[in-house]
Amino acid sequence: MPTTIANEHDVMMRTTIKHFDIGQCQAEEWIERIRQKGVDIYDSNQIDWTNISDQY
Repeated sequence: MPTTIANEHDVMMRTTIKHFDIGQCQAEEWIERIRQKGVDIYDSNQIDWTNISDQY
């Protein structure tokens, strides 16, 4: 599907505000926590290739 991150964020923001009946500030905080959790999970699953040769 042709979309952008900005568009996905906008859809998520509008849906969150409407579905949960919350304000934009609270929706932005919620979306930011979800984004950060994704980054944290991604980072925790990555191999540190910079020190890989030191281990062998």
